[in-house]
Amino acid sequence: MKSASQGLKRQAALVVLGDAISFAASFVSSMLLARVIALETMGSWQQVAYLTTMWASVLEMGISTSVYRFWVRFPDAERAVFARMLIAGTATCGVVAMASLAVAAPVLSQLYGNRELLTLLLIGVAIPGVRIPLQLIRPVMICQGASLRATMVETVLSVATTLALVVPCMMGRSLAYALVMRVLITLPFLVLIPLVFAGVLQRAGRWWSRAIFAEVWGYLWPIQIARISGHLVNYLDKVVMSVVAGPGPFAIYSLGAREIPFIGQIGSSISSVLIPRLISDIDEQNWGEVKRRWAAACTSTAMLTYPIATFCMVQAVPIMRLLFSDVYRESAIPFRIFAATTILRVVEYASLAKAMGRTDLIMRSSFISGGALLLLAPLLGWWWGPMGMAMAVLLAHVSNAGYLLTSYWRQIPGSLHTFYPWPRLLTILGLAMSVHIASGYLMGGRLQIDEEGRFILLAAKLAILFVPGAAVYLIGLHLLGYLQWGHRWWSKARWRLS
Repeated sequence: MKSASQGLKRQAALVVLGDAISFAASFVSSMLLARVIALETMGSWQQVAYLTTMWASVLEMGISTSVYRFWVRFPDAERAVFARMLIAGTATCGVVAMASLAVAAPVLSQLYGNRELLTLLLIGVAIPGVRIPLQLIRPVMICQGASLRATMVETVLSVATTLALVVPCMMGRSLAYALVMRVLITLPFLVLIPLVFAGVLQRAGRWWSRAIFAEVWGYLWPIQIARISGHLVNYLDKVVMSVVAGPGPFAIYSLGAREIPFIGQIGSSISSVLIPRLISDIDEQNWGEVKRRWAAACTSTAMLTYPIATFCMVQAVPIMRLLFSDVYRESAIPFRIFAATTILRVVEYASLAKAMGRTDLIMRSSFISGGALLLLAPLLGWWWGPMGMAMAVLLAHVSNAGYLLTSYWRQIPGSLHTFYPWPRLLTILGLAMSVHIASGYLMGGRLQIDEEGRFILLAAKLAILFVPGAAVYLIGLHLLGYLQWGHRWWSKARWRLS
């Protein structure tokens, strides 16, 4: 048990590290581009980025998701066939994504009122075509126990694509030229796919099995429908803002309308590592372990992310000025609301449904959140502009999580707090929020953060605000018993992932 626990912790740490590096590379590229290209050009790049990501996510059909469930369940012979079907399926989806985006590019350019977007999208059609097959690498390596190699691949790919995009822009070249360089740098990474699958491809086998396809598709189609609704939640606000506003206003909104880089994805990263263990526990009907693992993931994520999320909410304006310059001061409005989304994301709420094989719950929850956004986005966006649009997105996420938690509560023995420790989460949130509000009130005026325009000094003053608050937060956790084996009721649960 101890060695298994250590192995799981190591895998979780490596997956989180890989996400951290990927998000850091993406975010640094946005920071640098915001300072070296015009506001309208930045808006065009943001539109290309979210459209290519959306295209890849929708047309990937959730194939990479099936790896986590079926790779360890299939015996060797069936796994070899499954691997071949994965490669062929993602290659086909990549070609379809490229062709469909090329056809849609003129329509999108006209709809968004952005002529530059047409050229950029025609160059960027290769991005989803390459990204879809490459999405197989991470889940396969994780299932093979090679989280370190998966992290190394993600690191090299993230750094290479970031440099290929940013360096030409810093040298004064056009965004179209930089996008060509970004596409070219990703093509050699396709060679990794046969290398990752080499072990199973050496086994003789077919490229198709009706039985495997039926089983996998029966698992995938509810997830895919749910993913489409989820993409509606993730991208509807950006589509609406692209239509009603020009590239410049869209750049201001889109740079703020994001979760805190990396921090907002820690819960999902830990959940992806937990899914194989949850599947085993559920197969054995060991609901006590299921509840303990899930509660542990929620608490561990909250302890790490809440102090950062609350600080971003309190100090949103100077953070946006630090990251993207004074031009993007108004990005603080959506950023503050999206930082609140990080507080909600202590776990990937659909992970337990995936482990249970209840993809119907994922589909229904996505319909609920998608419907909520379709209803709220026009109303709140019309009343309150960018702030209303961001609020609509937050409420859609709340409805999704609420439905899934209610469904789990009805199926899992015990009370809700035994697997979703909301009293603990509220305690941690209250502590984190109070220390940063107090820190800003006591020190913000003396530091004159609002008047500071120099990057290094502004970063230093924000650090001066954050570090004392974080120290008080850690002391508070210690006093409450969260950082030691205490006797209080809220510290009795073990938070280890094993």
